[in-house]
Amino acid sequence: MQSVRQSGLELEWVKRAFHDGRHNAVTSLAHWRGRTWLAFRSAEGHDPITPGVIRLLVSDDLENWQLAGNMSSGMDDRDPKLVATADRLWIFFGATQQSLTQDGLRDRSIPRLHVTHQASTADGVNWSLPAKAYTAGWWIWSPRRGPSGFWGLAYGLDAESPGPLEVHLVHSKDGCHWQHQRDLLEPGAGNEGDLMERPDGSLFALIRGTGDSTYAFESDAQRKVWRRVELDSWCHAPALCAVGTRLFVGGRARLPGGGYRTRIFEWKQGQLIPQLDLPSGGDTSYCGMISDSNDSLLISYYSQHEFQSAPDFVMGAKPAAVYVARVKLKN
Repeated sequence: MQSVRQSGLELEWVKRAFHDGRHNAVTSLAHWRGRTWLAFRSAEGHDPITPGVIRLLVSDDLENWQLAGNMSSGMDDRDPKLVATADRLWIFFGATQQSLTQDGLRDRSIPRLHVTHQASTADGVNWSLPAKAYTAGWWIWSPRRGPSGFWGLAYGLDAESPGPLEVHLVHSKDGCHWQHQRDLLEPGAGNEGDLMERPDGSLFALIRGTGDSTYAFESDAQRKVWRRVELDSWCHAPALCAVGTRLFVGGRARLPGGGYRTRIFEWKQGQLIPQLDLPSGGDTSYCGMISDSNDSLLISYYSQHEFQSAPDFVMGAKPAAVYVARVKLKN
């Protein structure tokens, strides 16, 4: 397991952005029209036994965060992703319906039903109603807007299928109507991931494997030829962010002695190089990452590290708080 030995990053500051005693988690960040937007899931715990709702905050100074809205599909809503375009701010989130056992626990023998929802606003105040995107059973985990439209990695399975999860590359011209482009991973090999479109039209993606692996994918400019590499780095819920010519990845890292951290990696020469661990612990990570200038990153994440000393602490249960950090590039 890789550890952080030397870093080209420096933590300038980290601040708690939201805490209300609930399990607030799985975050996303966006700059849009001169303001910073932050989205996350709020629930009683990490698992989908009790439904979560999506909360949206906005800040003008990164110090004071105001509630800009709540979103709910009526299912367990989670993992919001903000996508900023010139004319609209979009939010995509997954909703799950989970079968429970007679004891009220998650029945892991029955697959969860995933449904992706999208909503958008032209003014930051009036939002469209959440509407279903793509096909029932699939979760568009990492939607992004690139030069050729919206791209995303969708994982899941058809609603009537009992098989293991698959990962698809999907595309949309308008953010509302999505189409399958290709399968990326064989069934059961992975799930969460992120991708980005380069200026030449090629795509780069990182996907969390189901074991100890992380998969990297790169395409040619026509997106016809793909190269796949299995990495030896353990990175859950990878989030990509380019700063100039450098590419950074935020995600959950596993510590050699046990436990987890929110870690920032740099993608160098086909490898994930650990750069910086943020103050974190317990149930943590699921970052939002955006470039804050030519030499810094703005990162949102959640963590339980401030609550681990409590005698009644339970990992994955409430509370968990949402944090925002600024990280400076040193070299």
